[in-house]
Amino acid sequence: MPKDKQSVDDSVGATGTSTSSGSRKKRKHKFTKINVEFGQEVSTSDLALKSIPSKPTTIEKVWWEAWKDGESARSLFLDEDMMPFQRVSEAAVAFNKDRAWPTMESQVRNRWDQFQVYVGLLENASGDDFSRLSTFVQDPSRVIQVYLSSYFIEKGLHFSQYNCDIIPKLLHFYTNFLLVNDVLPGKETDLRHALSIIETARIELALFHSIGQVCPDHFNLTLKEILSTKNSVATVQIIDHSLSAKADVSEKNQNSAGHEPDSTAEVSSVPLQGETGSSATSEWPGGLVISQPISAWGADPVAGWGSADDEGADTSGWGAAVTRKRSASPLEDNPWGTLDTSPPASSFVSSHIKNSLPKTHVLGLVEHSVRRVKLMIPPTQRTEEVECEQGDDPLAVALEDELCHIYWTAVLEPWPIEEAEESASIPSVSRANVTTHATEDRAIVDEGVVSDLYVGKVASHDCLSDDIAIFLEEDTAKALRVGMGLGGTWAQLLRALDRTEDVQKESSDEHRYWFMLELLRILPSYYVV
Repeated sequence: MPKDKQSVDDSVGATGTSTSSGSRKKRKHKFTKINVEFGQEVSTSDLALKSIPSKPTTIEKVWWEAWKDGESARSLFLDEDMMPFQRVSEAAVAFNKDRAWPTMESQVRNRWDQFQVYVGLLENASGDDFSRLSTFVQDPSRVIQVYLSSYFIEKGLHFSQYNCDIIPKLLHFYTNFLLVNDVLPGKETDLRHALSIIETARIELALFHSIGQVCPDHFNLTLKEILSTKNSVATVQIIDHSLSAKADVSEKNQNSAGHEPDSTAEVSSVPLQGETGSSATSEWPGGLVISQPISAWGADPVAGWGSADDEGADTSGWGAAVTRKRSASPLEDNPWGTLDTSPPASSFVSSHIKNSLPKTHVLGLVEHSVRRVKLMIPPTQRTEEVECEQGDDPLAVALEDELCHIYWTAVLEPWPIEEAEESASIPSVSRANVTTHATEDRAIVDEGVVSDLYVGKVASHDCLSDDIAIFLEEDTAKALRVGMGLGGTWAQLLRALDRTEDVQKESSDEHRYWFMLELLRILPSYYVV
């Protein structure tokens, strides 16, 4: 027993002696590089290989992604004996309640309530909510189409890119909700057509801003600078007398309230580029003198794209008004204001083109109209030889062939006359051959137009049926979409020899290129009133 005890004590003593002697070496912690997933620590000890738990990364979904998760789930059951307008009303209540709405600052709920007022789901000041709801129940596709086109533009919603993004999304979820829950039995085809219109609106409304920024492009502005200066092109405004009366009443009310009239609303007489002295004017019936150049399709625009002042604005006439900013006060009143130092448009065009154009081409017809983008043709491949018929100007033919190699060609067709709000017109500055129509309400040819001028082999232009072709830069061509409407002023690009009198007049069957003088309206392809 003592022996065993002694052996135990020795082992403990030996151990104690070994420890106290300091012969034990400190172990070094070895670290191993390991492949880790996102959110984990990048190193661990070989003594205790433990991974520190990472905090879960949560990405908050935007409202349309959150709504999309439960989009296909049918959650509404309605009594079959309910009237259609009752079913739509009950569906609106369920649609409002069974989803997470974003904050008020997002304006999503505000835009949704605006649509509910439009279709009659909410009461409005005029008290016609029931008739509006009945119209929506009978033809929901047509109501949505009008809302996303003429109403959308009339209320100025197109001036905000944010509205152009969220409103089609809202209407997509609502229309799909009606379709999935069979709210309107027998209207499945109509609702699917509405969904296709909403998808088109999502694409085309987003293009409004970019189209307004690039049209007219540098090349078309160069043609305007070169050709319209010596021809004194004027644009004549189509006047809505009801709007003029409203403006007079509004001005009187402002003056009586002690407010000064807004100087930016006045249209001043501005000379064309290259002119010195006063600008030309054209007389309008009633003794009104219209200064040039001014807007031709309704009220003269003031604010630019995306301006907060345009929110909810009422823009009359064709489609979306293409606006450009004006300075709030003259430069002398703002000595610290910035000067416009942007280079002229002609500086972006090759010198041999802009030097040749005044020698080879002249201004022909000028047309105010809305046209639809029919076809977009990319630049053609270069050929070694250019065909030139007898009697044609080789330089003009070669220049047009060069333009086809450099620029895109957009073919524009007349907007369908049955869907038009305004008639096409030929202003008095036109000097070419134009086809007149007996019904003046379809095409207006101003007094003073030289419509029987000899223009060689060029066919007489019919603004109600003939297509026109214009050259566009690549960025401009990519901003456009086939089917969309462009309202503005178009000018014919005649060859100089077309104006040369010839004793032996040949048959008129040729067409000439055109160019864009100004863009005043943009329409989606599904536009209806």
